[in-house]
Amino acid sequence: MGFFDRLFSGVNLEPQKPSGVELELRRRLTVLASDEATQDTPLRYFLHWAGQVQGVGFRFTNTNLAQARALTGWVRNMEDGSVEMEIQGAPANILSQLEAYFMSLGFGQTVRCTAEQHDHMIAFTSQLAHVVSSAYIKSPEADKHHGYSAGSYKDLTRVAKLNETMWTELFLVNKDYLADEIDGLVERLQAYSKVIRSGDGDTLKAMLKDGKEKRLAVDVVKEFE
Repeated sequence: MGFFDRLFSGVNLEPQKPSGVELELRRRLTVLASDEATQDTPLRYFLHWAGQVQGVGFRFTNTNLAQARALTGWVRNMEDGSVEMEIQGAPANILSQLEAYFMSLGFGQTVRCTAEQHDHMIAFTSQLAHVVSSAYIKSPEADKHHGYSAGSYKDLTRVAKLNETMWTELFLVNKDYLADEIDGLVERLQAYSKVIRSGDGDTLKAMLKDGKEKRLAVDVVKEFE
C-alpha cells in the first residue's frame, strides 16, 4: 500500500510541477512494470489528492481512465474538499492511468526510464539545484542583499524555501548520485575561482563562453532569453 499525500497544490489547465512524492511513486511503478518478476503482480495504492480537485471532473476522468485499463478501486469526495482514491491492478496499467491523467492536467510529456537513469538525472536536474540554493543563501552577505539584488538572486534562492523533512529523505535515498553531482560542481567552481583570482581574463572569457554555448545547445534557446 502506498500513500500519495498532497500531490498538487491545485489543479487547473496550467502545467503543474510534479512533487517529489509523485516522482518517487512514478519511479517505483516504472521499475515494477519493467521487471518480469513483478510486472503482472497486482498492486493497490491509496492516493490522497488535495487542492482544487472537486467540481472539475476529477472522479469522472479517473474512473474512465481506470476502467479502460482494467483497473479496480474507488474514488470519493471528502468533506474537506480533497479526493481519496484507491486503485488496484498491474503496475504498468496503474502507471499508464496516472500518466494519462497528468497529461490531461497540461503536462507536456511523461518519460519512462530505468531506476538508475531516473535517479542520476533527478540528482542533476532537481536535487543539486536545491542543495546549491540552500548553500548559496547561507552567505554572510545574504541579509544585506536588499537594494542590490534582482532576477539572478531570486532565481538562485527560490528553491531554498524547501520542505526540509521531505528533501532530506529524497537526498539520502539518492545520496551517491547527488554527492557525485555536488563534487563535480565543486570542482568546476574551484576552476572558476582559480582563474578569477589569477586575473586571467582570456581563460575566464573562454570558460564563460563555453558555459553559454552549452546552455544554448542543451535546450536550443536563444541568447539572452
